[in-house]
Amino acid sequence: DDDRVRQRAAGSWAMPEASEAARLLAERAEGALRTPPGGASGAQLEAARIFAQFGDHERAIAALGRALDRRESAAALARIDPAFAALRSAAAFRELLARAGVPGLAQP
Repeated sequence: DDDRVRQRAAGSWAMPEASEAARLLAERAEGALRTPPGGASGAQLEAARIFAQFGDHERAIAALGRALDRRESAAALARIDPAFAALRSAAAFRELLARAGVPGLAQP
């Protein structure tokens, strides 16, 4: 926001505490979930990434499903996106990508 920009420009800006950063990311994810279809491109994928990184796998998969349904282009890269690393072994994650037609990774 404008206050943080001004504080940073003045040299008085400091990183928020971890709990404050987590709260801000959670707010951003919740805001992205309320984005209507046709709204901000990538909003559902952003929410999915945040939820995945906070360990809320159920909400991450649900948001990723909406991103794929809305054809958010980067959602097709979820299989290799580092934000979803913890979900790769989950059957629900693999099934969601398969239903969306996201090709599997080549096996060595």
